[in-house]
Amino acid sequence: APPPSDTPEHSKQRTTGFVLIGLGAAVAAASVGPFVYGGMVIPKNTEAQVEKMMPDPAKERNYRDQEKKKQIAWYVTGGLMIAAGIGLVAGGAVLVTRPKASKEARTARVGIAPSVGPSGGGVLLSGRF
Repeated sequence: APPPSDTPEHSKQRTTGFVLIGLGAAVAAASVGPFVYGGMVIPKNTEAQVEKMMPDPAKERNYRDQEKKKQIAWYVTGGLMIAAGIGLVAGGAVLVTRPKASKEARTARVGIAPSVGPSGGGVLLSGRF
């Protein structure tokens, strides 16, 4: 039998794995954008807008609350991007390191799913190697 790397199916699998690793790393790196926007740009713009408008205290509080919600949304987006990037990298790593098709290789799995509990929610990353 030919070595695992010589079979066309195994070669496609490894190529797909490397593509997933690259894509996952790019998505995880791009997650910096939402964190920077939510953590630096929104607060700076909020202060500039409040100074310009000079609203009464109730309107200012309402405006700041709305801006805080936007900030949280950007943080959640960044967190989801990191989770997706990690999932893609893990999935790609499984494909790259997976031996040629065998019973053991077919049982290797990576999964990512939303998770909700009484104290909040998140993303569940599971793997079987």
